[in-house]
Amino acid sequence: MKVLLLTDRMQRGGAETHIAALARGLRARGVAVEVASGGGEVADALAREGIPQHNLPGPGRAPWRLAACQRAVRRIAADGGFDILHAHARLTALTLRGCRRWPGAPAAVVTVHAAFRSLPALARICHWGERTIAVSEDLRADVCDRFGVPAEAVTVIPNGIDCARFAPPQAPAPPHSVLFASRLDEDCASGAGLLLDMAPRLAARFPDLRLTLAGGGNALGRLRALSAGLDCVHLPGHVSDMPELLRQHRIFVGVSRAAMEAAACGCAVLLCGNEGYGGLLTPDNPLPALSNFTCRGLPLPSAAALETDLCRLLEDAALCARAAAAARCWILRDYDVARMTDRTLALYHLLPPAGRR
Repeated sequence: MKVLLLTDRMQRGGAETHIAALARGLRARGVAVEVASGGGEVADALAREGIPQHNLPGPGRAPWRLAACQRAVRRIAADGGFDILHAHARLTALTLRGCRRWPGAPAAVVTVHAAFRSLPALARICHWGERTIAVSEDLRADVCDRFGVPAEAVTVIPNGIDCARFAPPQAPAPPHSVLFASRLDEDCASGAGLLLDMAPRLAARFPDLRLTLAGGGNALGRLRALSAGLDCVHLPGHVSDMPELLRQHRIFVGVSRAAMEAAACGCAVLLCGNEGYGGLLTPDNPLPALSNFTCRGLPLPSAAALETDLCRLLEDAALCARAAAAARCWILRDYDVARMTDRTLALYHLLPPAGRR
């Protein structure tokens, strides 16, 4: 089997990390896998590991840009003789329309990583492949309800975490160390702002508090200005070695893949993001998992709720340790990268072979 994974870009991000993990997992299982994208540091890392990369022009929304991208995808598909083309971005998925009529008749799979708004005209032309993968139950419902994709054509395969790479530290992190990690753009930095607001109060109660707000984005400058004079707060910007940073902290605040990686690294996790507040990540509260741990549909975060839950963990080391251990066991059991890769490969095998329609 030969698989081409496609996306718009391969910079640092949750979807890009998912693609990289899937590429590595497929290769480990003997699948010939390559990646086509607009490039980026994740693509460069995969290339250094020997996973071939192909450059795509950015698809954009203009018809001529989509056409140029489709021509490039069609050429790569024909030259490479791929059996399956697996898109991980909405616009890139559009370039796979009609691919069963291309030379070699490759099959198309599309993974939905996030909810998105779509004008009615664009919604009508979205392409979902022969099979669609959603990373959470709420995304599966959204694709079926808003875009009319048949329920039987959509499979939920949650994100997979490399639990060997994202593993707890050998020695415990400092007890009053808190990490928030995300893109620090205005649409996903509300948790960082709440933590900055409460930082003076937390530092008064916990003099050894260390609060790290990691990530880059258009809100970074504003957050750095707000942190002026707060010696307990650190904003390192973009961080390339997330496992090591996570291992330096006892508590994590954030959502989605970053929260799952933090749990794998042995952090107690408070789910807090722009789309909702889920509180303590625990298998006893499975509701946030239905939204890929983004907390979509849950009440929006408040300073009071976050501060109350955070102080409970800062005050009670035993509670913090129990929560961390339970969360890591959950990730190991249900969200390991091997499980995600095996389920994706099983879906590939359900598709008619290339060359048949």
